[in-house]
Amino acid sequence: MSPNFTFGKYVHREDKLFLPLAVQMHHAAADGFHTARLINEFQEMLADPSWLD
Repeated sequence: MSPNFTFGKYVHREDKLFLPLAVQMHHAAADGFHTARLINEFQEMLADPSWLD
């Protein structure tokens, strides 16, 4: 029951880069709180790409 991530087409708006993200997860594996936490942590990682070094 791993999550399914779907990324959309990225767009540039006002000097920012937007990447649509959809997450599908079975409710028995995680609820909305856990899914929101996952998305927030992913967004923080993308905001600071120093973890790629």
